[in-house]
Amino acid sequence: MTRDKVDVHQHDVAVDQKKSKMKCNYCGKVVSGFNRLKHHLGGIRGDVTPCLEAPVRVKEALDAELLDKRNGNLIKEVGKLLHPNLPLKRNWCPRDDEPNKTDLARSSESTNKKHNGVISKVAGSCVVDSFSQEISKSIGKFFYEAGIDFDATRPASFQRMLKATVSPGRTIKFPCCQELKGWILQNAVKEMQQYVLEMKSSWASTGCSILLDGWIFPSFNGNADAMVLFFEEVLEEVGVENVVQIVAYSTSACMMEAGKKLIEKRKTVFWTVDASHCLELMLQKLTKIDPIQEVLEMAKSLTQYIYSHATVLKVLRDACPVELGKPSKIRSVVPFLTLETIVSQQEHLIRMFQSSEWHSSILASSREGKRMADMVEDQSFWTGALMAVKAVIPLVKVIKLLNGTNKPQVGFIYDTVDQAKETIKKEFRNEKSGYGRFWKAIDDIWDEYLHSHLHAAGYSTLMWKFPVVYVIVLSACQKIIIYRV
Repeated sequence: MTRDKVDVHQHDVAVDQKKSKMKCNYCGKVVSGFNRLKHHLGGIRGDVTPCLEAPVRVKEALDAELLDKRNGNLIKEVGKLLHPNLPLKRNWCPRDDEPNKTDLARSSESTNKKHNGVISKVAGSCVVDSFSQEISKSIGKFFYEAGIDFDATRPASFQRMLKATVSPGRTIKFPCCQELKGWILQNAVKEMQQYVLEMKSSWASTGCSILLDGWIFPSFNGNADAMVLFFEEVLEEVGVENVVQIVAYSTSACMMEAGKKLIEKRKTVFWTVDASHCLELMLQKLTKIDPIQEVLEMAKSLTQYIYSHATVLKVLRDACPVELGKPSKIRSVVPFLTLETIVSQQEHLIRMFQSSEWHSSILASSREGKRMADMVEDQSFWTGALMAVKAVIPLVKVIKLLNGTNKPQVGFIYDTVDQAKETIKKEFRNEKSGYGRFWKAIDDIWDEYLHSHLHAAGYSTLMWKFPVVYVIVLSACQKIIIYRV
C-alpha cells in the first residue's frame, strides 16, 4: 500500500542551535538525531522509546519508510543471488573478499554451468559428476536447517573435516560461502516451494491447524479486535474451509477474548491452547501448593552451595555416585528433576555432611555450612521433598514426552495425562486427602484451557492427524508461514 511521504522536520522543534537535539511535537520527548526521531515517531522500539501520541498517518508513513530502507540495505548486502520470494535473512556472509559486480557479470555464464555439476577429481582426472553436486546440496540443507552462518565454511578446518570423510582416491570440491547462498540456496528454495504446494493441495482432504507463536505482537497493544482481524486475514489466506483449529500459546486475557470472538464469527474453527503450555501452567499451579515451593527453594540453595565451593563439591563426589544437577532443554522441569535426584541420594547426602572430610573443612564451621548440614539432617525437609516428587514428577514426564522428537497427538495426550493422575493417586496410596489437591490443580487448568470436544473425539478414536501451519508474525504488514506435516 502506498503512503504519503512525511517530512520529519515538521514534527519537531530544535532545542539547540546546532539542531542536534529535537523535541517531539506530540509527547515532548527530546531525542538526538533525525534518524532516532524517525524511529520515535514511527513507533519502532530499539534505540529510542516510541511516541504514543503521534498521529497514525505519521506513524505508518515513517514506519514504512524505515522498513523500506532497512530492506534495501539487506538486499544490497546479500546481492542478487538471494531468492526474491524469501524473507530477509538476519545472518549472511560478509562480502569483503567477494568479486565486484563486473566480475560477477563476466563469470555468470561459467557459474551457471557449474550449477549442473561440481568439478571433482577422481583417480587423478577432472570430471563433472552429480555425486559432488548432491554432496554440496546436502551440506547446504544442513546449514539452512541448523541456522549456521555461512562463514563457518571459511576456516581450513572445515575443508579438512569434510575431506576426512571422503574415501581414498576421490577428491571433491566442497561448497564455499558464495555457493551456499547462491545456487545451492536457490535449489533448496525450489524444493521447499514444491513441498509447500504439495502440502497446500492436501489441505482440502486432510485439514490443517494454525499455530500461533509464543510471543504477543506489540502492535496489538492488548487490542483483541485487532488480533481477530489479523487471524481472519490468515484464515482467508489458508482457506477457512481447510482449517480445523487454531492453537494459541498464551492464556492472556486479550488472547482468550480474541479466541472467543473469532470462534463466534467462524463456527467451523476450533480454538485451543497449546498442550505443552497448559502442562507448564499445571506445573506452576502445583508449585504453589505447600510445601512444594519451600522445598524447591531449599533444594536450590543446597545445590548452589555445593556447586559454588570446590571443597564441598569434592566431598559430594566422593560420597554420591551421581551429580545432583540434572540438565534439560526444558527449563521449567530442571528444579524438579534436580529435587528428584536429591531425594534419591538422601542417604549419601546425610553421610556426606556427617563425614570427617566435611567436619575437617573450614566451611563446616561457617554459618551457611551449618545451615546446609542442619537442613540435610532435618527429616521434615525429606518428607516435603518426597511428597513434592510424588506429586510432580509424573507430570514432568508428560511434559518431557510432549517436547520430545516424536510429539504425540492430542488424543494421546488425554490418555497420558490421565495416566499421570493415576500415578499420583497410587503414590499417595489412593488416599484422596493426599492426592486430591494435586488432581484439582491439574483439572483446573485442563477444564479451563485444554479440554475441547474436538480433542475428546480424538481421544476416543486416536486417529486425528493434521498437517500443521506455523504462523510467525514479523510486523503489522508482514508474516512468514512455514508448513510442516
